[in-house]
Amino acid sequence: MELDRFKRLVATVMKNVTTRASNATKKFATEEATFTEFRTLYSLAQCTPDISGQDCYKCLEDAVADLLFDTNGNTSGFAMRPSCTAQ
Repeated sequence: MELDRFKRLVATVMKNVTTRASNATKKFATEEATFTEFRTLYSLAQCTPDISGQDCYKCLEDAVADLLFDTNGNTSGFAMRPSCTAQ
C-alpha cells in the first residue's frame, strides 16, 4: 500500500467530515473515499449535541490528531473524546 498517499487521503477526508459535522444540526457526518479499486475509506465524525459547533470542531480536530498519530500506518483507527468521536 502507498502509505503516504493513504495518510493524505485520511487527513483530507477527516478534515471534511470534521467541518461538516461541526456545522451540522445533529453534529454528525460520514464520508466514503476510494483509495484503490478494492479499498474504500469509511469515516465518521460525531459530537454530543450539548456543545457548540466551534467546540465540536475543536474536539474533533483533537480527536483526529490522536487518530492520525495512533494509527501509525494501520488502515483502521478510532478516537474517542468525552464530547466527540472520530473514526
